[in-house]
Amino acid sequence: MTNSIGYHLSILRYRHDLRTDEFINIGILMYIVETKFVYFRINPCNSRLKRFFLLSLNHTKNILQTATTRLKKIQEGKDLESIEEAQKIFSKDSNDCFVWSSIISGIIENPNYMNINERLEYHFDSTVMKYY
Repeated sequence: MTNSIGYHLSILRYRHDLRTDEFINIGILMYIVETKFVYFRINPCNSRLKRFFLLSLNHTKNILQTATTRLKKIQEGKDLESIEEAQKIFSKDSNDCFVWSSIISGIIENPNYMNINERLEYHFDSTVMKYY
């Protein structure tokens, strides 16, 4: 019998203007169901964000730092019951510039830190980094 764990994943997007609803994927959030632990990745490169929305370098650094800080607080906090709870905590102080994708679910076979990290990197590369 194979050991496996379930996960939920959501893509974090930056939306500059509510009227146009244009966005750029800037990171991902992964929630491991069995351990109630959160993993995340934020793209450290701000060039696409800067060019797409014609933002200053300081503004783009601020956007990415804000997202990273919020996700670190969630990761270091209490056990969460769901990925929706993590999204809610993240978004409670948001001014609607950050939005979440719908939730993706999956299973990781023979889970260990390396397998979890590989799955996180796979989703990060295919949803965020492929556009940079």
